[in-house]
Amino acid sequence: MLINVCLDVKGRSDPQLDAWDRLVNRIERTMLEFERREIPLRRDLIAKLPPDYPECYQLETRLNSYCPRAIIFADEGREAEITKVMRKMSVFNPIPSQFGKWKAGKATQNIPVERVIEDPIFKKSHQSFFLQLADCVAFALLKREVALTPNIKKYGIHKMFEQRLSGICYRPASPKDPLGIVRK
Repeated sequence: MLINVCLDVKGRSDPQLDAWDRLVNRIERTMLEFERREIPLRRDLIAKLPPDYPECYQLETRLNSYCPRAIIFADEGREAEITKVMRKMSVFNPIPSQFGKWKAGKATQNIPVERVIEDPIFKKSHQSFFLQLADCVAFALLKREVALTPNIKKYGIHKMFEQRLSGICYRPASPKDPLGIVRK
């Protein structure tokens, strides 16, 4: 699953921290949605077990304790700022309503991040194939979004994101975008 954030930098005091905010909130909501969908399925499975099934209680306890969590690994750079933002989001995370107002009539609601455990783990990208892959994905998305240069066009790098990665893009992250790219 691939969740992408691509923001217009105009008018933003810190586009990178804004992007982190959007990414962490999408990860949080995705974990919550996984839980929402999975728990009823697990309860249905348990209900189909015969009451005298061996170790039924243990199985039920384990299946019902499903609670997805995420850990973030990130490239080094701005560790202190990103960690500070993440810690703040675990306490105060005002989310605007996509419909204008929440049920209580307020424009924003505090929805703390609970499913991203621990601070991000920062590593040098040259020491992690996973982070190098994430860098490659980010570069492919960037080259899809900005004006073409002759070399980018020559090697088709601007087409790489859609050709190679569209199949794993998590579209529910932003349903208004065909590839689920978060843009606001």
